[in-house]
Amino acid sequence: IMPLSILFFKQITLISFIANSVAIPCVGFIILPLCILGILFILLIPLLGKICLLIAEKLLEYLWIILVKLSSIPNFLWHINHNNI
Repeated sequence: IMPLSILFFKQITLISFIANSVAIPCVGFIILPLCILGILFILLIPLLGKICLLIAEKLLEYLWIILVKLSSIPNFLWHINHNNI
């Protein structure tokens, strides 16, 4: 997606690889399955469904904190002008 970011926004962030390496597996392998289980269990066993959804919520909060910390790292946004292309 970096070529499209360069084309449309004339900038890329070099920290996006690290952020995506953390966020995509966390959401895809942990948070999303917990949400699906929570939705299914809330119909059958409401307490277990609520627990699954609360765990998913807490994990999303922690992931958000990590992503905010990563976004605040300075000097990782690379601006590209026409002379660099």
